[in-house]
Order: sequence, then structure tokens, then C-alpha cells
Amino acid sequence: MNPGLVDCSKVYPVERVVPTARDTAEAALLQLFAGPTENEMAEGYVSTFSTATRSILKSVKIEEDTAYVNLIDVRPMLTSVSSSCGSSAFFAEVENTLRGVAPVTRVIFAIEGEPEAFYEWVQLGCSAENDNCDRSPFVEGGD
Repeated sequence: MNPGLVDCSKVYPVERVVPTARDTAEAALLQLFAGPTENEMAEGYVSTFSTATRSILKSVKIEEDTAYVNLIDVRPMLTSVSSSCGSSAFFAEVENTLRGVAPVTRVIFAIEGEPEAFYEWVQLGCSAENDNCDRSPFVEGGD
């Protein structure tokens, strides 16, 4: 659907059924991080994520219009994300998934509770756009 990866941030939604008892944002990310199903792959869908990444989510928390996504150390599993095209695809997949289930305008990421580790990995560094890598939203029980 995106021949030759002309636009690495181009994403196409798929519908999946998730348990209603779960937090919607968490359930949506768990589905995304599990990668495409066999049927979706047969239809030509590809993703940054696969069955190998199905357990990368530590937590997701939404406060006002911002989602805070805390991941395990995904760097060894998602080596392509440190490239410009890979990071564009990663951000597009996660951000569009969250925007599909919650009124989110910003997504801030962390690896093991450390935003700086994530943003250095994707070669963006800390800035006002990512709250200067403020780790307080990722501290359990803290704000």
C-alpha cells in the first residue's frame, strides 16, 4: 500500500476486537505491538512491530491530551527505529493508534521510565516537544 516506502510515516488502519474490560489505550497498543496477524500480512500489511515485540509495553497513561508510553528496553529488538525512516514509521504507528482510541494530541515515550534514553536512541534529544525528557510522568504513583 506504500510502494517503495515513499512516505515512511504513511499508515493504514486495521480493525481488531479487544476486550472491553481493558484500558482502551493499553489494549490498542498491545494489539499494535503484537504486529500484523497472518491475515493482515496476507493482505499486504507490514509493521515495525511483530510477535517478538508483543510484550514491550510497560505502561501507558493519558493525562489531558498527552499519552505517556513507557516501554521495556526495545533498542535490541527495534534496531531500525534509530533510522529516520524507521523512527517515522514507529511514531506514525503508535501515535495514530492512540489517536484512534483517545483524544491525544501528544505522545511522550520512555524506555524503562527514562524519556532521555528513548529520545537519544531515536536521535531527537530532549526538547520542549517532549517536555525536556521530564521523567516524572513515568514514575509509578508520581506526577
